[in-house]
Amino acid sequence: MPSAPSPGPLIRPEDLAFLEPIARLHTVCPFDPLWDDLVDAALRLRPARRDVPVATRDGALSDDLARLSAPLATLITTIAADLAHGKEGTPRELAFYQGAALYVLWEQYGRELQVLIDQDEVGAPFYRAFEESHRFLFAAAQLPVPEPAHLLALYYQARRTWHFAATRILGRSRSAAAARVGLWRANMGRDVCAYADGLYHRMDETPVLITGETGTGKDLAAQCVGWSRYIPFDPVARRFARRATEDFHARNLCEVPGELLASALFGHRRGSFTGATTDATGYLALAAEYGTLFLDEVGEIPEHVQAQLLRPFQNREYVPVGETRPRRMLGRLVFATHRDLKERCGEGKFRPDLYQRIKGLPIHMPPLREMLAEAPGEMEHYVRAFVAEKIDSPERVEQWTERVVRAVQATQGEYAWPGNLRELRSWTERQLLTGGPPSGREGGVPVPMSPLPEGTGAAPASTCVPSSGILGRRAKAGEVTLEEVNRAFVTRVYVATNLNKAETARRLGLDTRTVQRLLDPGLLARLLGERKK
Repeated sequence: MPSAPSPGPLIRPEDLAFLEPIARLHTVCPFDPLWDDLVDAALRLRPARRDVPVATRDGALSDDLARLSAPLATLITTIAADLAHGKEGTPRELAFYQGAALYVLWEQYGRELQVLIDQDEVGAPFYRAFEESHRFLFAAAQLPVPEPAHLLALYYQARRTWHFAATRILGRSRSAAAARVGLWRANMGRDVCAYADGLYHRMDETPVLITGETGTGKDLAAQCVGWSRYIPFDPVARRFARRATEDFHARNLCEVPGELLASALFGHRRGSFTGATTDATGYLALAAEYGTLFLDEVGEIPEHVQAQLLRPFQNREYVPVGETRPRRMLGRLVFATHRDLKERCGEGKFRPDLYQRIKGLPIHMPPLREMLAEAPGEMEHYVRAFVAEKIDSPERVEQWTERVVRAVQATQGEYAWPGNLRELRSWTERQLLTGGPPSGREGGVPVPMSPLPEGTGAAPASTCVPSSGILGRRAKAGEVTLEEVNRAFVTRVYVATNLNKAETARRLGLDTRTVQRLLDPGLLARLLGERKK
């Protein structure tokens, strides 16, 4: 026989005060300073023992929240049991309980959700347990929360949004934090409750515009958006509709000649123009519902194509070249540019009406010099991250990080890093390859490497000697840079694939934009000349 509910109010005043900040967490962006303020408020009301080891942060998003987990879960379980036994609460008590219980449920299954992210899986064998937890927490009080399958899909999306933004957009500066906040809001909105009530299936209608200088990580930001879309969950099959990294399509508009760009975007029918020997699917048809189409270098679209995009971007319908019947465009559009589109509109190079259609939700990726000015210690943070991608040993990572940072300070001085994080990554990799073994001696600073020129997208003249391997006598003398090695190797693979950029990218694990940037025009001309002989 079930025990009777405890006498008195549903929630004691001191417990209610503790639940108030926790109850607001599910409505706040984890990268917003307000999130930390709420956690600090909860800690002041229910201090956590600092000497308690935190075994894992797979569920909680911070050490402080992990330490609060046990007392919070105990309190929520007690309240849920009282509700199940018929105890009633005031609207204020129920509101605080609902918000805190939503957070507890998110944290309870955080580890399982993180495994799905890490393994990029679709199956959720834990769903029945999640469903039971949902019923225990919310059924008795008939609280207005999303049904279990939809709530799990929302939790999975929120977890991915947090994970990708936190692990791919690095830095502790204000500018980097603002970029992560922008990514969260581009996926989850400002009001998570409104998002859960219906906005989640209307986000395809709102484009995202990512701006920033070359090398700031606009492509990483686009991946964070595309990989963090809402994915429906099937409660019968206990699986999500697709993998998180599926249905993300990245296309660089600079790779297509201007006269062919309309065909590339809209697709075409066979015979619609000279050379159209088969039907072709356009970029705008690639994404399905809840998918993403990323169009990079949108600021370079020729004016005649800009006019053709006004109606498709307004009504989300397009007509393939050679057809008359419009087709529905699915998925979300994400744009990126290193241009100042407002300025280009003023110069007459970009249509203001097109700009209004694509600007949607803005995300700005800050330049490296700005982040270093805001947080001078960021250089070490970034270098450590780049070194850790190449070296497994934590001890060696620290040794190399110290060495590379010393080399930066000794040789780069007040260098402005016009190539931003991409340039710093390349510089770090060159130090790893040419700087010698790590040493604690001050005399062990690597030989200064000349920085990449501004506008690294332009390939330098070829330094390769066809008859002597990849880079010839300069390589044997240890005088080549990693950038030159990369350019030579990518160019040779490009020739070996019969100038197939997509196949080159697939073989090398790159994107086609990077392949285009790394091609060495001088070596390419020589190699093609040799093939003709």
